[in-house]
Amino acid sequence: MTASGRSGRTRARASLSDLLIDREAGEAVLCAEPSGDGYGHRTVHKLGTEVPLPSPLHLTFDTSRF
Repeated sequence: MTASGRSGRTRARASLSDLLIDREAGEAVLCAEPSGDGYGHRTVHKLGTEVPLPSPLHLTFDTSRF
């Protein structure tokens, strides 16, 4: 799985997770567990919900503002 474009590949190589907000689809997509040029785990959440962020943050991100 990859996040969008070169930026996603660069972030995966740097071991960073991505949270992508897609207002048109009404979704927040969390790409986690970076592996090589992509991500090993991808979860889709409806906008308006709280998205649990992976370690080391262990926080939730409220998507209700989107």
